[in-house]
Amino acid sequence: MKNSLKILAICLIMCLCVPFISCIVEEADEYAYVAIDINPSVELIIKNGKLVGVNAINEDASILLSGEDFKGLTVDEATEKIVALAEELGYLNEDNQEVNITVTADNEEIEKVIGEAVEKATENASEIACVVREAKNEVIEEVKKLQEENPELYEKLTPAMHRIITHILALNPDLTYEELLEMKVSELIELLDSLNNKKDEGLTEETKEEIKNHYKELKDEAKKKIEELYKKARKDREEIKAELEALYEEIKATAEENRELTEEELSRIKEIVGEKFEGVSIDDLNAFIEELNKRLEEKCPLTPEQKEERDKIKEEMKDAFKDAKEEFKNRFDECKDYFDDWYNKHNFEDWYNKHHNKNDKNDDIDENEPSDEENDEVNGDESEELPNDENVDESVDNSEEPKPEEKPNNDINKDNNNDKNNGKNNYMDPIRDFFDWFKPKK
Repeated sequence: MKNSLKILAICLIMCLCVPFISCIVEEADEYAYVAIDINPSVELIIKNGKLVGVNAINEDASILLSGEDFKGLTVDEATEKIVALAEELGYLNEDNQEVNITVTADNEEIEKVIGEAVEKATENASEIACVVREAKNEVIEEVKKLQEENPELYEKLTPAMHRIITHILALNPDLTYEELLEMKVSELIELLDSLNNKKDEGLTEETKEEIKNHYKELKDEAKKKIEELYKKARKDREEIKAELEALYEEIKATAEENRELTEEELSRIKEIVGEKFEGVSIDDLNAFIEELNKRLEEKCPLTPEQKEERDKIKEEMKDAFKDAKEEFKNRFDECKDYFDDWYNKHNFEDWYNKHHNKNDKNDDIDENEPSDEENDEVNGDESEELPNDENVDESVDNSEEPKPEEKPNNDINKDNNNDKNNGKNNYMDPIRDFFDWFKPKK
């Protein structure tokens, strides 16, 4: 019987402890940070396994992400979308194939899992992407330089931490590198996430949607032009292939077996493909055509002229984005200045305070004290002295009609009393909120 009671007591204690242990585990948020560097450079912020932020690190990334919606996407899906967009806009290309991936978290297991997922998603999104699981060389060099200057202070500094701290300081210059260095990785990521979320404060949802749609139109236009370039490259390559195949069949018909190409045949081949063909025999020509077929199955590389055209399209898109940003900024500033002037001119707060205080004073008037009208009746005609009779028109009736008796507005008096008790002007709160929206956010 005693043993049964002991077992029952232990079970009860365990049942009571489990909820408290669960609460402690749930309170600890796990943050992770991913930097994807192609130029553009984009960062992902992950909280408890869920994507909570996708932010631009440089100007090209701002263009890449503008007008895009990442809500509800997983880390894998967001990565695929970013890499695909970079390729569509010509950032990721045959001359710029490296995709540097940096991942950091307090939990090493989480860091490993997220890193593998991002790497796989990058490879799935692009056939030409070459994944490098380390930070960009320039970031690594910056960290090495800091560690050389002060080995003790920067001993545990990693490239990922350096990226996070640098971005935080760009968003809040009041902080210092040294104080941020003392924070845990998860705390740094959480701080970065909160600072990024404040950037869009002060804009209405309608304005955000307008900006988003405008930027998306600019990007779609650039993507269309770049896509046309690659279509033209493919068409040119197909035409070259067709000419080479026709030449190969012609040469093959005149030779029973493999032989060296004549000077005339080599000259004709170079007219079609330029200096790219380096073979000397019929079999070399056949191998070149087969290689050309394989390349046609992939994304055709652009010619030097087409690459210049692609870079020009990207620069035009950048300029269009700068103009659009300036236009939206000017519109916002003009609107803010207009309402600031309007607010100061009408001075609604002073008007209300005057009106409000007057009503308060009326509430404090002694009922036994004679009113102004009663005083006028007592004084009679002595209080009304008319000017000279010569200047008075007797046809004009100067007597005023009696005003209807005003009924006290209990609701207003009630509100006034409440305002007085609460120490604030409730009537002004919506007006203040409205104008505070236009004031710059700190």
